[in-house]
Amino acid sequence: MPIQLDDVRRFALALPGTTEEPHHTFGSFRVRGRIFVTIPPGGEWLHIFLPEHERELALAMDPDFLEPVVWGRKVLGVRARLPRARRSTVLDLVRKAYVHKAPAGPHAAARMAEPAPAAAARRSAGAPRVARAPVPPVGRSGRSRQPAGAGALADAANLGPKSAEVLACAGITTLAQLRQLGSVRAFVRARQVGAKVSLNLLWALEGALLGQPWRSVAREHRTRLLLALEDYEREDAGRPPAA
Repeated sequence: MPIQLDDVRRFALALPGTTEEPHHTFGSFRVRGRIFVTIPPGGEWLHIFLPEHERELALAMDPDFLEPVVWGRKVLGVRARLPRARRSTVLDLVRKAYVHKAPAGPHAAARMAEPAPAAAARRSAGAPRVARAPVPPVGRSGRSRQPAGAGALADAANLGPKSAEVLACAGITTLAQLRQLGSVRAFVRARQVGAKVSLNLLWALEGALLGQPWRSVAREHRTRLLLALEDYEREDAGRPPAA
């Protein structure tokens, strides 16, 4: 179902603490002064500012009406072309952008406010999970390399001393622990301890488990891993806090 700018405006302004304010020649929606959406002149496009994994998943799933928002050399979000866009997808992305920018506190409850399961809807639209198939293990040098076993993290394909240091801060010090957690949970743990990590670490962790170069993982397993990450974070947000 198509979406109009007025639909976006009604939805955004219903989110707690949201205001609409000018931003140079653009309009913007903000929560406590933090911009999460901008509206270029003309009303045909919407710029939605998302965290990296949400942005990459959205671009992978809906290239027909989404494209990157680029500032200098950085990709900051997605541009949605409203006349072509699906209403449910755009509103879900606006909500995620709001959650990303909203400070903890009075608006934290909105982080739990989920509309219809967007990930499930996207899968039914043509993004099934990718089954893991046996692949020839390849190391950084091009020589055969075995998938992760029980040894040192720095010895695994794709993982060096810096990655091992980040994972150690998250309590992951062996390949056996990485295999038990899986790449997605290990990646989330690394972010939760405050490490500034990009999705390249997720590709590298999965590559260490499969014995594949991280670039191959990024090409072949990107959508499956991003969907798994989205699912895990949704489930984790719904768990009660530890006592």
